Amino acid sequence: MQNKSTRNNKTVTILRERNGSSIKELFRELTVSEMTIRLDLSRLQAGNIVSLIHGATIYKNNAPLAYKSIITTWFWKKR
Repeated sequence: MQNKSTRNNKTVTILRERNGSSIKELFRELTVSEMTIRLDLSRLQAGNIVSLIHGATIYKNNAPLAYKSIITTWFWKKR
């Protein structure tokens, strides 16, 4: 099982490389539930890292370079 920070770093890397992905591709590739990916993507959207569209997500090219600290901060606040 991956921790949230590792999983989200992998998610952002995948999205950056592909400029986006379907939610199904992400949960299959990261071997977590669809709900877990949806929650992660909602947090990434709140951090202005991605845009969510029906069934998919798009990486924002103007996302902050310090996305790791944003993700880490967001998740620790949620605990």
